[in-house]
Amino acid sequence: GKRDNQEDYFASLPMESGLLSIVADGMGGYEGGEIASTISVKSFLSFFEENFREDKIEELLVLSTNYANEHLESIKNEDDSLSDMGNTLIATYATEKTLYWVNVGDSILYRYRNGQLTRINADHSVAGELQEEVNRGLISQEEADASPNRHALTSALTGYEIPLMEQSQIEIEDDDIFVLASDGVHTLSQRNIETIIANNIGSQRIADILVESIEKKNMLNQDNTAVLVFAKRKLDLPKREAVKKESEEKTSEPKERDNREPKNRSSLVVILLSIIITLLVASFVYVKYVEDDKGSSSVDLNDTNSTVDKNRSIPNDRNETNSQE
Repeated sequence: GKRDNQEDYFASLPMESGLLSIVADGMGGYEGGEIASTISVKSFLSFFEENFREDKIEELLVLSTNYANEHLESIKNEDDSLSDMGNTLIATYATEKTLYWVNVGDSILYRYRNGQLTRINADHSVAGELQEEVNRGLISQEEADASPNRHALTSALTGYEIPLMEQSQIEIEDDDIFVLASDGVHTLSQRNIETIIANNIGSQRIADILVESIEKKNMLNQDNTAVLVFAKRKLDLPKREAVKKESEEKTSEPKERDNREPKNRSSLVVILLSIIITLLVASFVYVKYVEDDKGSSSVDLNDTNSTVDKNRSIPNDRNETNSQE
């Protein structure tokens, strides 16, 4: 933006079960907004991390917001020059399947899914109320845009009781992209933002182009902008699938060998039996041939007077068969 002080402050904290993200937009005169947003984000961050419980994320988001607000109150009580300071706050905690969020003020939470950009949270400002009236057909869009008070907040962290706090959760799908931003991002139309996200790969690249596009507008008194982008990607899944497939193939190889081995054994047994049968048949035929050659019509193997020259016929026949094998 073009303001002297950057009144936006943001932070992200990767944790074991998810990602905590916070954006705050400060207000309150010279340095007041800058101090307020910094104090709120750092207070929120420390309280959330110190008291984290995976089964209490929704409650913890609300408690962390209240703690940040109380911290603002204590600072304001110490310094009268900061009595008007305050800030908006949008915070999310993203797990693998769920996005939990809390919102106070007019900072924005967008979700980009399947080519469409959707604002998830409500706008706690006069502009948000006017837009509701436009949606209900009570006033025209031109009348809403022309309102001099449209940027006035209806809720914020100021150290006093928070007028309106919104807390909810939504499911996360693969390739969802989320954008947390202060209201300076409204310099771009929703269609502009959709196009930028669609044409760029990677959260850092999207954030850079969003900020660059806002700066290129070169508007007088351009509001400061903070943009935080994160996405659920499955870029490593193809690798995992490849490793899984390779592992399955390696695991199946022994089974395939096991399945083949019994078949190989069966084939070997059949061959051996065939050889043995062939030897027996050949021996019988040869013996019969020898006896016939002596003038005998038959051979009585039980006849003690019948002689067979074992050294000459059967062994030689077996040796020949073995050599053929």
